[in-house]
Amino acid sequence: MESQDWEAIYASVKMPRTDPIVTAFNAGIDRVIPVTAGLLRCLERLPVKEGGTVLAGLKHAMRYCSAGEVFIRDPAVFQALSAPFADTGTRTIGGQAGIAAVHLRRLGVPSVMVAVPQAGPLTSRMLRKAGVIPVTFGPAGDDDADLPHLVFEFSPGLVPLAPGVVPRNNRFIVSPLHGASSVLIPGTSLGPFLERIAPCRRAFLSGYQYLRTEREFRAAAAQVREIRGVHPGMRTHAECVSAASRRVMALMLRHIIPSVDSIGLNEVELALFTRALQVPG
Repeated sequence: MESQDWEAIYASVKMPRTDPIVTAFNAGIDRVIPVTAGLLRCLERLPVKEGGTVLAGLKHAMRYCSAGEVFIRDPAVFQALSAPFADTGTRTIGGQAGIAAVHLRRLGVPSVMVAVPQAGPLTSRMLRKAGVIPVTFGPAGDDDADLPHLVFEFSPGLVPLAPGVVPRNNRFIVSPLHGASSVLIPGTSLGPFLERIAPCRRAFLSGYQYLRTEREFRAAAAQVREIRGVHPGMRTHAECVSAASRRVMALMLRHIIPSVDSIGLNEVELALFTRALQVPG
């Protein structure tokens, strides 16, 4: 079933009155760009070696009609990768937390907050325009925090499909690699944040792919438990991603998953978790 069919079903259902909802932590701006033959040629000519990695990842995703993501560690390299696409595509709220917040608000949830520690000024304005309340910690992020992630949306046909693949539209994302501060709430801000979300009964959490050490994962898990503890009726959900390493997936399994009520993952992420658990097949 196509995504627009699901949208139509959602739109036809009368929403019950719901309590406020909070989403966190990765919200920002996406530049959504349709993939064409010309775009593939543009990627071949990018002046940085990471361009080849992006092109190979995109073609692999297109071959299997699967979602994918690659993280760029060097901010200067990400700027170079982004420059050719600065005037193309459509700019929109992105990140799992941002997309979920806007979607929930559009569906009629009366109050949706999104905790985004490093939101830039444009991101905050776009969230407010969508009816979502951005919750930041400390000074607002600078303009660099508003640099859009590149979201390449593709349809089957430009690249030969792998045998047995069911044709479907999908997307491949090129993102800057954020640090743990984009996921962890500063200690002095945690108490006021918990007070602010006390009316919420649902928390949609994401961004844990940016954590790297066991200490960071332990801190994140402790904060998840604090969020769960604001009310006996609170339910927490964690979203997964396909681009995390096996070690990060293992740490997520060890610390984050036991601390939440539900998880969201696709077939690629399920396979990554399976390998992290060293389960055969």
